[in-house]
Amino acid sequence: MASKGQDRTLKRLAAKPILHVHRKRATFAIRSKPGPHSMNTSIPLGFVIRDLAGLSKNMKETKAILNAGLVQVDESVRKDAHFPVGLFDVVDIASMKARYVLGLDTHGRAILKKTAFKEGAHKIKRVEHKTMKKGGVIQLQFNDGHVYVDKKNSLRVGDSAVVDLKSKKIVEEVPLKPGAGVFVIGGNHVGETARVNEIIPGTMRRKSLVKLSRGQSLFQTVSRNLIPVDKHTLEWLEGKE
Repeated sequence: MASKGQDRTLKRLAAKPILHVHRKRATFAIRSKPGPHSMNTSIPLGFVIRDLAGLSKNMKETKAILNAGLVQVDESVRKDAHFPVGLFDVVDIASMKARYVLGLDTHGRAILKKTAFKEGAHKIKRVEHKTMKKGGVIQLQFNDGHVYVDKKNSLRVGDSAVVDLKSKKIVEEVPLKPGAGVFVIGGNHVGETARVNEIIPGTMRRKSLVKLSRGQSLFQTVSRNLIPVDKHTLEWLEGKE
């Protein structure tokens, strides 16, 4: 039987947990198209504009805003309401001097946090893959699908980097190590910040574990549930700035 291509619709009852919709208010929700993030870790741009930011009342108004080229995601103009927006993506509406960053609440659902609108934005990204190319060139692939090529850096898989979105250059390396601040993106403590106490190396049968502390609370999780964050991002997540 011939392939009919990807599904074009999404019923609200089948929506992933990250997409926080009222499942019985209507039948369908906006569906993300393939892009830099998977459906499990992203929400469509139209949902960000209409439902989270409240900049439009319906899809007609949402598409008008997008078609006018008023919305940028990570410094690139996006006009597709189905474009996937993932964790820590920066959404700018320059005409309104508004900047939003996508985060997660303590239920693993996408939330939108407004931040100061400044020239030049930075974004925290986690290293998912690291490979060596010809000529000693190092290639890093980040969690948002972007690839960074350099001849020298000390980042490892699981570490993070603060990237200038305009120049696409790494401005700060954030390793996963004891004392580092992290944001939890999975497990029972999703949406929380914590400090790394100890990293337990993995084995052939078990993933590496990270012991964490948050105030007087102690817990542990696998390293894939964590994104190391820099001091500025940590303070912003904790509402200290």
